[in-house]
Amino acid sequence: LFIILEVGGVLAEYTSRIPIKSEDIEKLILEISEVTNSDEICEIINGSDLSKDNKNLLNKVAKSDNLNKNIREALATNLLEEKEGKISKSLLKTDLVAKVGSGCGLLGTLIPLGPGLSALGTGDVVSLSAQLIIAFNTTTVGLASGSIAYVISKIRRGWYEEEISAAYTLTNAILEVNYGD
Repeated sequence: LFIILEVGGVLAEYTSRIPIKSEDIEKLILEISEVTNSDEICEIINGSDLSKDNKNLLNKVAKSDNLNKNIREALATNLLEEKEGKISKSLLKTDLVAKVGSGCGLLGTLIPLGPGLSALGTGDVVSLSAQLIIAFNTTTVGLASGSIAYVISKIRRGWYEEEISAAYTLTNAILEVNYGD
């Protein structure tokens, strides 16, 4: 059931996300380099196709222009690490299912084989076939859920790496702007 919800979630995320192009990042960097105050940076960021999370992060960094350089860099680092933590946490469930799903499928194969072989020894073919059906079904479900979770994790990881890379690049660009001096 969890994996079905995750498939729906990744499809919804796919339809709602806007891919970040390197040309767009370059354009944003050039626009940011020409600003005269933090409000202009916020306008540029809010007018872009970046994700809502990235916009919030970058706006916080831009509005921290009243802080000294070291504190501002520490704030930016903290915000970026917090974003990475959220991303890791969101990938944790599907990563776990990808690793554990196939193991559960294997256990679901081996456990019913004991009673099944015992039934075979007594000549009870009906019990044997029931145990083999259970073994087959659990193997199929375990392998399918593990494989689907693996694919979902790989897809999302690619999206999130692209997003965090853009956040790092634009954060560095904002921190390098020298409009206050």
